[in-house]
Amino acid sequence: MEDYIIGVIEDILNGVTSMGGDNGLLVQTPAQFNSTIYSWVQGICQSAAMPVAYVVLALIFTLELYNASTRIDGAGAGATFGAEMIFKVMIKFVLCKMAVDMTPQILGAIFELSSNIIGNISGGTPGGSVTADLDTLRTAVENMSGMFPKLFLCVQVTIIWITFKFSSLLITVVVIGRMVEIYIYTAIAAVPVATLGGGELGMIGKNFLKSFAAVCVQGVLIYIAMSMFGTLAVSIPNGGLASGDVTGVLFQCLLYSLVLVMAVFSSGRLAKSICNAM
Repeated sequence: MEDYIIGVIEDILNGVTSMGGDNGLLVQTPAQFNSTIYSWVQGICQSAAMPVAYVVLALIFTLELYNASTRIDGAGAGATFGAEMIFKVMIKFVLCKMAVDMTPQILGAIFELSSNIIGNISGGTPGGSVTADLDTLRTAVENMSGMFPKLFLCVQVTIIWITFKFSSLLITVVVIGRMVEIYIYTAIAAVPVATLGGGELGMIGKNFLKSFAAVCVQGVLIYIAMSMFGTLAVSIPNGGLASGDVTGVLFQCLLYSLVLVMAVFSSGRLAKSICNAM
């Protein structure tokens, strides 16, 4: 029983410190996370979304030409003014066509910015490791009088371990869910990008890009939260386990992990607020 208690406590403490800091899922690109899915969504973008985007772009271009001709007739201006208006519409169309063609590169550049921020943060992240005196704790557990105190402690650490693992699972779900969102955005990105030159319709493309940027920024916020958590968690066992305060140490670990879960779950809302996304 002593070995089980010590093993569970050690697993909790190691899990606490590993949850913060350099998390591979956050620094991986969509292609590195799952190359098969990324190739598939890229294919969807090229074969399914791009043709629709070109149709949308053509309709917007036609509408813009109509609006330009209406403004020219209403102003009663000469040929020079009319040619200038048509030239501006043509330039806008060419730029929008280039944006649609370069949609994967545009999304990749936005994602790369967030990755660079995470890389810069990781270089200055305060680190540490658990230095708890588990041998002293083992002695304290072995010196407990009677079976019931040990059994109670065993049940206690098991419940906290299960709760902690569930918290870790929730964080992993959010991180993976963020990458799934990026894949979905990548698959249909060409269609909203095609609306960028469409006057009021351009808000669709702008909101799409802001929403995609918010998903990328969410990874930065999660990384910051986890890095701070790892730094805080390192100081939990210092002195606590050595003095035999097992309950206090474990509940601090549990409390910090629950706070981290709340921070990770609120990262999406905060990222949207930062990017002014819908």
